[in-house]
Amino acid sequence: MATAVTLALVIVAIGSTIAASRFSSLAKRNADLVIVATNAEAQAISAQQDAEAARDREQHLKVEAQRQTKIATDALFDLRQQRERAEANFVLARSAVDEFLNHVTKNELLTVPGMQSLRQQLLSSAMEFYDKFTRDDENTRELLVELASAHYRIAVIRGELGQKEESSISNAKSIELFEKLRDGGNESLDVQLGLAKSFFRAKRYDDTESICREILDANARHAATRSLLANTYNSLAIGNDEVVEIATALKYHQQSLALREGLASEFPDSPDYLAELGSTLNNLGVLLARQNRNRESLAMFLRGVSYSAEAYEL
Repeated sequence: MATAVTLALVIVAIGSTIAASRFSSLAKRNADLVIVATNAEAQAISAQQDAEAARDREQHLKVEAQRQTKIATDALFDLRQQRERAEANFVLARSAVDEFLNHVTKNELLTVPGMQSLRQQLLSSAMEFYDKFTRDDENTRELLVELASAHYRIAVIRGELGQKEESSISNAKSIELFEKLRDGGNESLDVQLGLAKSFFRAKRYDDTESICREILDANARHAATRSLLANTYNSLAIGNDEVVEIATALKYHQQSLALREGLASEFPDSPDYLAELGSTLNNLGVLLARQNRNRESLAMFLRGVSYSAEAYEL
């Protein structure tokens, strides 16, 4: 009996020891799992905090980028406005000088003896404006059309001052710039008409006529182009350094007459158009007289005098 009890106690003790050992092992394993879980949780929290911090930084950078973009956009807008105002002011100034130059070159009172010196001074003062503009590198980048026009104006002034070689050089520069603009895709009226005027001054009459025709195909009523084309036919009729047959000269003068009659009719208060019409009528009178068509010649002379007198009175 005692032996059985003792055996039972031994068995219980052994079972308790085994259970205790298993419990201890489970407890240790659970403790390790807790540590791992805690570390994992801490890493997860840290990762979440890093992500939130990164998101905050990204949002801050985005807001800052938007702010800097607005500042840059506003600055660019202001710069463009300032440039546009500067360009507009220059155009106004150039228009005033252009008008002044036209007045000086066409004022016959400044060509009478004793007035040539004053005329040269006035022309020189106008040339200073254009010359300064052509030397400004900023203008050469921003206002290429105006630059080409300025070289043409310098050519006109130098021609009026008797500086033929210098005038030719300036006109060649204007042609170069206008052609550069046209070849670059700029087919604006300013470029086309500017190139036509430069060609006319270079006595490239066929090229002048071709461009004038292109302009008039798009705008048949453009007065300045019609006037330039009339001048071109007049020059072809006169021939300058070439001998022109009477029949050919008569044809060109008649083409010029048709254009100039139209301009004088549309702009009856323009002394330039009236005077040019009077000149063409006189030229026709000379040609008709050379053909012994005296009655027709006299009629042309009388009409020419009438228009010239009317232009003088305006």
